[in-house]
Amino acid sequence: MKLKVAVLDMQPITPAVGGGRLRLLGLYHALGADIETRYIGTYDWPGESYRHLRLSPTLEEFDVPLSDAHHAAARELSARASGKTVIDVAFHRQCHLSPRYLEEARAAIEWADVVVFSHPWVYPPMQGHLRPGQTVVYDSHNVEGLLRAQLFDPDDPLEGDLLRGVIGAERAAGSILRAARRGTGTRYIPWFWRPIMFAVRQLPGPLFRRLDL
Repeated sequence: MKLKVAVLDMQPITPAVGGGRLRLLGLYHALGADIETRYIGTYDWPGESYRHLRLSPTLEEFDVPLSDAHHAAARELSARASGKTVIDVAFHRQCHLSPRYLEEARAAIEWADVVVFSHPWVYPPMQGHLRPGQTVVYDSHNVEGLLRAQLFDPDDPLEGDLLRGVIGAERAAGSILRAARRGTGTRYIPWFWRPIMFAVRQLPGPLFRRLDL
């Protein structure tokens, strides 16, 4: 039985131009003959169509266009942020406008044994769909908080809010790495869930079932 890997991101792999796409193709086109990989991506520009490509014997690419409403909302937000690109940093706030992408991503998570979040953008809306015991990998291309702090004005109310969103998404995705380093498959975000879940685990089984938590 093959190991099933889902990779989630906000860009297509092909055509493999530029460092990011070349990196994706190089990393995932040949993980191994016994590993099946599905890449779920999209486009940060309008006008594209859904496509399904087989890039290698073990790698399939599925690209799901964002909706017209999503692109319109991103353009409006960009105009308010002095024309800066925001479709990635605001993805967790606007992704509800692209239900087809979310459906494809959820289906990939359900199918997969291993889920790779390439960049932090897709992790916040998808973390609730991960299964207990499912292996999760954060493939960080950049230190996004540091990078975007050089692009956004933290003193501007809107841009500062967007920057805090970047840091929050990266912190959430980065918790995967911290859990891995500790050798634990359990992570609590925000931190205050740790004592809450500790208390829940102390409840006797019959009482837990009666409470219907």
